[in-house]
Amino acid sequence: MMEERLDQIRYKKYYDIVGSLPLELLLKIVEDLEPADIVRSQRVSKQWRSILSSDAITKFVLRQTLAFLNIDRADIPVTDAKAYFRWQHGLQYGQPVKRIFLPWTEPPRVPNEIAYHSRRLVCHNEGVKKVEMLDLETGQRSAWVEEDAGEDEDWEELLTSDRYVALLRDSFSYYLTAWDIHTSQRSVVELGMAEYRTSIHKDKIVIVDNDQWPNNPMFIWDPNSNHLKNIGSFSNLWLWHVEADENMLVAFEIDWDTYPLEVQQTKWTLTGQLLDRTHLHLSLPGNRIDKKHIRTLFNGGPLSYGHKTMRRLVTKSDRKHITMDLMYDYTIDKLSVRWNDCTQPIYDYLYSATYALLTPHIAYHWDREFRWLEIFNADSQVTAMRPYEWDVREVAAQKWFAASSPRLPNQQKPRLLPFGDREVFGLVSEDGIQIWFFNPNFTPDLAGAEPFIAATETG
Repeated sequence: MMEERLDQIRYKKYYDIVGSLPLELLLKIVEDLEPADIVRSQRVSKQWRSILSSDAITKFVLRQTLAFLNIDRADIPVTDAKAYFRWQHGLQYGQPVKRIFLPWTEPPRVPNEIAYHSRRLVCHNEGVKKVEMLDLETGQRSAWVEEDAGEDEDWEELLTSDRYVALLRDSFSYYLTAWDIHTSQRSVVELGMAEYRTSIHKDKIVIVDNDQWPNNPMFIWDPNSNHLKNIGSFSNLWLWHVEADENMLVAFEIDWDTYPLEVQQTKWTLTGQLLDRTHLHLSLPGNRIDKKHIRTLFNGGPLSYGHKTMRRLVTKSDRKHITMDLMYDYTIDKLSVRWNDCTQPIYDYLYSATYALLTPHIAYHWDREFRWLEIFNADSQVTAMRPYEWDVREVAAQKWFAASSPRLPNQQKPRLLPFGDREVFGLVSEDGIQIWFFNPNFTPDLAGAEPFIAATETG
């Protein structure tokens, strides 16, 4: 009897529960783990290593990672999985595979507006009547002069796509100028005096007149033909999505006075033909908000990530200041809302000036009060905090950041402008550009760039 009891104890002691689970259940467990957790779990035993490193588990986690990085590919081999796991982990926790500093080739500049798309950084600096572009992939530099720009006019917004660089400027009337990246052909359209929201999609630019709120006239401009098409007027237009290759525009008009929210979704061709009109309801579980407190985090239009479009809003509810994301996935034709309760309260526009949305899930933000870099993962609703390391050559940026109050007057523009996407994160300052590379397969050697050297005192 005693020996039988000892056998039972030994059996329980060495019984491997994970190893005995069916694959379907293992996948359910792995679904909630990050790639780094799976790698660490492989150290438990030989059996765990064998199971968790199997092709079935690796392929499953790789699919999860590619979805997180918004990469629509099915041909990536399992042998490349570790590179993508490292990419995701670095993006989530601010751990790039390479960091460089690119000083300005001319005297220090004060950055005014920047835009980033497809490995191209476009920048305008105060006191300069030109737009400059740096191609991070090839190292090529380009510049376009805005011939009609006045001395004191405001350069409101920069846009860039695979084909065009566009500039919205205020010179007693608003003008939109676009340059073809490949041919340098210049096109200009006068828009008139109003407050505009814009977005660029390959060779088309969407322009929304925000001055007549809640009625929003929408236009689509084709710089190649210089044709400005009036699509129509929308009521409470909060989100739009463009599929340029399919000649499709999807618009969402939202009535914030109703609960659940009443939404009108319309689909148009980019030439203004109405294709479909649908009415739907959007629930806000556990949240009732006052529309008077809703505003967009960024002054421009919605942000597009492939077939997905997102707009981050700042609002108030019973839980005071929060943010919410309006998200549309064109592939499944679905509009959804996501509450972000873990982000810090957003009080003024300066928050967005030091805030960069790299993917639909990951946002980087400088907490100017505590001198930290906050990395918010909206997918897991977790914020990672890490001290931001200055490069020794970022002298002016460090001084400005250390001396500035957390609540600057609205007329004082920040001198630190973040940019990036799933591959790259960077910070443009008077001293130059600090660039982080997350994709192990994209770590270019740029002419004039120098290895990152951390300052002895971090911000």
